[in-house]
Parts: sequence; structure tokens; C-alpha cells
Amino acid sequence: MKVALAAAAVIGLGLVFRARRLYVLELLLVLSLVAGLVWYFGYENPIVGALKQGRDLQGGTRLVLQAVPTEESPVTPERLTASVELIRERVDRLGVAEPVIYQVPAKGRIVVELAAVSRDEAMDIVRISYLTFKDAEGNVIITGDDLVRAREELAPDRTTAMVHLELTPEARRRFAEATTRIYSGQSSSRQIFIYLDEDLVQAPVVQAPNIEDPVIEGYASLEEARRIATILNIGALPVQFEVAEVREVSASLGAESVRRSQTAAVIGISAVALLMVLLYRSAGLIAVFALSVYGLLVLAVLYLTGAVLTLPGVAGLVLGVGIAVDANIIIFERIKDHLRLGRTLRAAIESGFRAAMRTVIDANLTTLIAAAVLFHYGTGPVRGFAVTLAVSILASMVTAVFFSQYLLRLVVDSGLVRRASVLFGEKEVGPSAAR
Repeated sequence: MKVALAAAAVIGLGLVFRARRLYVLELLLVLSLVAGLVWYFGYENPIVGALKQGRDLQGGTRLVLQAVPTEESPVTPERLTASVELIRERVDRLGVAEPVIYQVPAKGRIVVELAAVSRDEAMDIVRISYLTFKDAEGNVIITGDDLVRAREELAPDRTTAMVHLELTPEARRRFAEATTRIYSGQSSSRQIFIYLDEDLVQAPVVQAPNIEDPVIEGYASLEEARRIATILNIGALPVQFEVAEVREVSASLGAESVRRSQTAAVIGISAVALLMVLLYRSAGLIAVFALSVYGLLVLAVLYLTGAVLTLPGVAGLVLGVGIAVDANIIIFERIKDHLRLGRTLRAAIESGFRAAMRTVIDANLTTLIAAAVLFHYGTGPVRGFAVTLAVSILASMVTAVFFSQYLLRLVVDSGLVRRASVLFGEKEVGPSAAR
């Protein structure tokens, strides 16, 4: 809020300077405002740290599930789609941020990418989790189909957690009969064996007859019990799956990816900045300054839209820097062409921007179309790249077409630069005075 009020005050002051033709003060105000925003959002309160990060940046797990056809559950596109939605519901209920879940129908596969989730947690999320209670002889007492609702709660000792199972009336009757039979010694063991899928999770001893409300005890935390309860409530997947691939990215590896990406971005942007200054002198400096506004715009849009930043997305951001500079190069070359035709500095700036406008728009429009195609047909990281690329293109058009033009006009109007050779490294053929 304070930043917004400060920015509004600065803009109001800038309008006063413009009305009174105090162009030097207006220029200094704009430079100070942008520098302040870069400092605040770059160092004091980094906006990059507030962006949601994908699995490849903050670590996580990628699972590839292969559908296995059976007589009871044949693999069909409809069943695959239903499985995707069921897995997505599980993930959402468990509070996993920004999952990437999609199917590959041609191969009968589902890909699940979960950021900041360990391998074991990811396996819990996608497991079929069919609940079965059996006696010592292997007779089934109740199954997951008899479950009405599972809920997590703290155990009486308040240090562990348990899952309370609410059963249908018929299942409660069967369970009461089974516990009575087992308690009275009509089974080879007084234990009931609880299975999730084929895994034995507990074998509690029946402590009393006629028990109607079973519980699964022994969870270390309420969160762990909540995860199991959620999986049981949602139920089994409509297709049998086997895990074809598990790939876990550690948080340290994600941090290393971020570090390398930052290094590559600094080297690339520095090289671009140096080239622009060498080729276009003071105008190159203006273009480099406009890049900082480009960076703020892109990061602000990604933050406000809740976009997830991935490693391909970082590549899209760096590529966007090149696109932004490319637009400036086209514009500056048109300005230099018009200077060679004998136009004055101010006239060449105006006509150069008009002449370059169509080329810049056409070039960026074709790239936007390519980004739209990538987003529509791509999945996962490809979509992340497409989003950041599209945002970068739109931001580059704003900075190159509008902000750079505004700064060039302001520099000329202020009288700080009167010679084209200083601004563009190109001598005017006609009169040297700017007008």
C-alpha cells in the first residue's frame, strides 16, 4: 500500500513537471522512480522469492503411472480421464501446491508432477488404497466399499493419531459379529489384519466383543492420519496402475538449478547490455534502463496471475530479454536510417518509431502465436515456457514501443543531449540542433 501511494505521488509530481516543461526534473524523477522500484522489489522485498516455483526449482517428485488392463477394469480414455480427475482431487485435498497432472492417452499413461513432495508422499497420493479387514484365516470382514467416511482424530493419549472409520449399517453388523467371534476364541488369533492394497498396515488385537466402529491407530501425527483418511474417502482409482517411473528432484538440486539460471541470466543480460551501449551509445543505455522496467513488468504479471515459475519458464524470461532488445534494435536502426536521410534528431526519432512499428508488431505477433500453440498442445514445463514467453513478449512491446520512446523524447526535450552522434553514434546530415 505504501509503495502504491508513493508511486501515485511520484506520478502526480511528474505530471506537474510535464505541464511546466521542467523536462530535466521529469527525467530525474522517472529515473529515480524506476531505480527505487528495482531496489525495493529486487533487494528489499524480492518479488522473485514470492513467485510460486515448480518441481524443478524447489524439488519434488515426478511419477509416471502405466495403466494395466484387467477383465474388471479395461483401460479406456474415459477411465484414464476419470483417474486424472480423481488423482487431482486427492492432491487438492491434501494441499499440495501447483500440481501438474496430465495423461498420455496413446501410451495409457498418467504423469503426476508434485512440487515439494517426497517420493513416499507422492506414492501415498497415487496409490489405489483399497481397504480390507481380514481375520487370521484370511476371511474378509469389511472392505473399502463398506466405508461411509473416514476421519482423522487424536488418540486418547494425545500424542498419536488415528483414523476413525464410519461404516454402513450392514458393515457395522458384520464387524460386530466378527469381533465377537474373534474375541470368543473362534479364530486362531485374536488379531484383525488391516490392509491398504496388499500392504499390512496394522494387526490390532480385539479387546472386546461386539465392536461396531473400527479405528486404525498408531499414526505419528494428525497430518499423516489426515492423508490416509483423505485417500480412503476418495476411494480407489477406476483403472489399475503400476508405477513405470519415479524421479525425485531434491531441494538442493532445485537450488542448484536456480543458482545456475541466475548466473546464466546475469551473463546473458550483461552481454546484451554491453552490446547495446557499444552499438547505440546513449540510446543503448536507455534501452538497458528500459530492460529493468521490462523485468519488473514480467515478474509483476507472473506474481499477480499466480503463475508457476519452472526452469523452462526461466529460459522463457531470458529469451524475452533478447526479444525486448531486438525490438529496440529495429527501432534504433530505423532512426539511424532517417538521420542519414538528413532529418533532425527529434524528427528522426518520431519517424523512426513510426517506421519500425509494423515490423516490431508483426515479429512479436508471430512469436505470440507460437507461444499460444505451445500452450494449447504442450503439457507441464512446455506450458510454463509458453506462459513466460508470452508475458515477456507483451512486456517487451510495452517497454520498447512506449517506454523507450518516452525516455528518448524526454532526453531530447530536456536538452541534455542535442547531438545524434552522442545519442546514437550517428551524425546528422542536416542541422545538428534538435527540434
